[in-house]
Amino acid sequence: MFFSLFSRSLYAEYKYFITLIEYEKRCIMRAVCSAVASGCLRMHWRLDERKKEREREREREREREWRREAYKRQRKIKSYSYFKLSQTLLTHRKIYTVKK
Repeated sequence: MFFSLFSRSLYAEYKYFITLIEYEKRCIMRAVCSAVASGCLRMHWRLDERKKEREREREREREREWRREAYKRQRKIKSYSYFKLSQTLLTHRKIYTVKK
């Protein structure tokens, strides 16, 4: 009878320790999972930031390209208007020529 009580208490203690170990394992796993998840979130955040930065860079490049094109158009118009003016002056050169 004493042996059976002793073995039961030993078994109960054994079960208690096993349960404790399982609980600690779960806690460790939860901590590891949360660390991994937070690392993944951080990584996704960084990727998202890089993506946004690339998009901003593309937008700046589009803006630069648009300005270049606008500048070219403006110069073209200006040169064309100078051309037309010179044609007009040549056409009416008798009026604009300096008499010697």
